[in-house]
Amino acid sequence: MQKMNPNKLWDWILGRPKSKQAEGKPLHLLKESFDHKGWENATQEWRLTPQSDKLNKAIKCAFFHFKTGTNGFSDPIQYMDKDNSKGFVILLSRLKDEYTLNDFRCLQHKISQQLVSYRYIVKLSDIRSTHIANQLQRTYRYYHKPSLKIQQSMPANQLFGNITTELILRDDQPYLLRVMAHKYSDRNFQDAEGLDKMIEVVLD
Repeated sequence: MQKMNPNKLWDWILGRPKSKQAEGKPLHLLKESFDHKGWENATQEWRLTPQSDKLNKAIKCAFFHFKTGTNGFSDPIQYMDKDNSKGFVILLSRLKDEYTLNDFRCLQHKISQQLVSYRYIVKLSDIRSTHIANQLQRTYRYYHKPSLKIQQSMPANQLFGNITTELILRDDQPYLLRVMAHKYSDRNFQDAEGLDKMIEVVLD
């Protein structure tokens, strides 16, 4: 199993591009919206499958290893818990023999469902196609914001902050799933809730 350079771990998590020399300049081909609600029924059915339970347990187990300091940089699931940003990434290419693309699409939509039930709204959902490093990269993205209904008093409740989930495919093969929350830091908002609560919500 290929190990991840620890110096580059957070670049993976935050989606920072590699140097132009390493990957070349990305060519943005297409950006289009899609109706994320079209995944409601498929995701509800998927929640009842053994694959759903197995993937859920794997993510929770990785979080336990993160909390206890027993995780390694070569693990396919990595967590981040910084002051302004928190979340996790799954290196899907390392799990391709265990799960299908449908498993990952349903997991992404399940996370969205859980956030909506926790008083988030889906602000946008789109697909971005990019040509990078001689590969076609397609990114399915959901962008969530706290509902305005819980921001009527000051300081406003920001829950975990704004949350973006991105499912990235390279040449139509699952490559990476990133779930990241970025909090508001100004005095108009209460402090964001912690990573423990976020994981509890999205993996319920």
